[in-house]
Amino acid sequence: MKVTLKQPRFKYILLEMEQEGTKLTQQEIARRLGVSQEAVSKWFRGDTTPTLTKAFALSKILGRPIEDLYEVVYEEDEGQ
Repeated sequence: MKVTLKQPRFKYILLEMEQEGTKLTQQEIARRLGVSQEAVSKWFRGDTTPTLTKAFALSKILGRPIEDLYEVVYEEDEGQ
């Protein structure tokens, strides 16, 4: 099975969290992931995407499954 992560939805998750009363800044996310705030900012703008390892760590920090952070597409491998 082939899994593709498309169209990050990070900024929408942060907005939802803020509406729910949970405020988490990009700076705090960067500190927890051990990356620069600039890198996190680029992810949330959609300029770049995190590595898969960082994406899963981000999902833990945000308390959301990876499927909430991305449009996840599952495809059967051809030849199977």
